[in-house]
Amino acid sequence: MNNFMISFIITFIAGISTLLGGFIPFLKINNKDKIILTSLGFASGIMISISILDLLPSSFSYLFTNYSLIKGLFLIVLSFLLGIITFSLLDKLLSKDVDNLYRVGIFSMIAIILHNVPEGIITFILSTSDVRLGLFLGISIALHNIPEGISVMVPVYYGSNNFKKAFFYTLIAGIAEPIGGVVFYLLFKNYISNSMLGFLFSFIAGVMIYLSIKELLPKSLEYKNSSLTLFSFMIGIIFFLIVHLFMH
Repeated sequence: MNNFMISFIITFIAGISTLLGGFIPFLKINNKDKIILTSLGFASGIMISISILDLLPSSFSYLFTNYSLIKGLFLIVLSFLLGIITFSLLDKLLSKDVDNLYRVGIFSMIAIILHNVPEGIITFILSTSDVRLGLFLGISIALHNIPEGISVMVPVYYGSNNFKKAFFYTLIAGIAEPIGGVVFYLLFKNYISNSMLGFLFSFIAGVMIYLSIKELLPKSLEYKNSSLTLFSFMIGIIFFLIVHLFMH
């Protein structure tokens, strides 16, 4: 088996774990409201943690290799704000007639696609040059992709009452990692730069923080159990911290 196929398999497993995570809240739990509010609180904790502990530091690392401190900070802030502005515009464009919970799921899917594609690029590129390191990175990414599936599957399912639709959207979010990574690598492997990745990571951090604060947490709090929302939010942060320590 050549390096290309091995790299694709590693990236595919990392991405498809998003779909596997989407089924976790449905295991032996009958209370619909508790499933929704804990899933949204947990997902918001994960997304904020990814943004602050993973995406923004990575953006710093990539941009500061090519730019001065001042210029690098300016580009990080600019791309971060662009992420927030872009999703706030999407919020206004998406029909308000659509169930609010369903809209949260759609936003989560878009955010995770934006997050998974550059992850797929990095995993694929690293795996082609060093399979051992690529495998370790793939496993690490799979661990923190698992809870991301919750933020798509749960709100889409309970917002549309359509399991097939929820499954399909979560599958798209997960499969975006191997497909996006491979396609981008084949088309632009000679043009991928530290500046591009740094800008992209900061942009995605803005998207995820906006989504968490504007959509996920408020929707979770609508179920009038702020203690459980806070608890699930903190569990999301703690979970990511453990995965983050494992990755490093």
